[in-house]
Amino acid sequence: MIRSGTAATTAAVAAALLAATAAWPRAAQADPEDATAEADADAPAPDAPPPEEQPPAPVLSPATAPPVIAPPPPAFVTPPRFPQHFLFGNGLSLLITRLSVGYEYLPVAHHSIGINLFAQYGGGIITELLGMKGAFAGIGGELGYRFYAWRDGPFGPFIGGSLIGAVYHTQATFYRIDPRAYRYGQYGPALDFGWSAHLDRTTVLAVSLGAQYTFTSVDPSDLNEVTRLLVGDGPRPRGGIQVGKTF
Repeated sequence: MIRSGTAATTAAVAAALLAATAAWPRAAQADPEDATAEADADAPAPDAPPPEEQPPAPVLSPATAPPVIAPPPPAFVTPPRFPQHFLFGNGLSLLITRLSVGYEYLPVAHHSIGINLFAQYGGGIITELLGMKGAFAGIGGELGYRFYAWRDGPFGPFIGGSLIGAVYHTQATFYRIDPRAYRYGQYGPALDFGWSAHLDRTTVLAVSLGAQYTFTSVDPSDLNEVTRLLVGDGPRPRGGIQVGKTF
């Protein structure tokens, strides 16, 4: 019984050795890459890399800070690009012994408002020689408006109207006060049209014709002949030759 058990054990050991010897060449002939793959598969998975950290924002010094953009300036009205002022004297009024100066202002193109001041003395040697009696002296002014056809200032054809106001004192002759002297007022509307042109860059010549209708504060029949003719009431023609400067 002991021998038969030993023999069985010996046979089992011999069979195992024979099987191992037969499998050894097949294991030696296996692909090394497959072995590496199997080893990698059996190895534990590595930990995932930590996420990249964002670099901190740089701190800008006052020298490197971006410039502050200033707000745009407030809108403003562009000033007109033409002469807005016209200062002049009226040469034609000297023919009726009137000294006259005026000023016009153009707030916008085409349109002007103006004032004209004058002092006048009528009568004298010429009227005495013509047999006309009487004389007068006075001061006054006009406030008016003009429309100019051109856009570049007080130039070109124009039309305008004004209101006249004056105070006069009558005399018997140019050298003697009239004992029956009158102090009276004259007032009324006037209308003019004409043309204004450059003489040079700033000098302007304006020629006008028109008419006026005036009223007096006294009975016109009480005025002397010269006064009634030149500065009385009713309709009268008028004209102007204005020479002046623009700026």
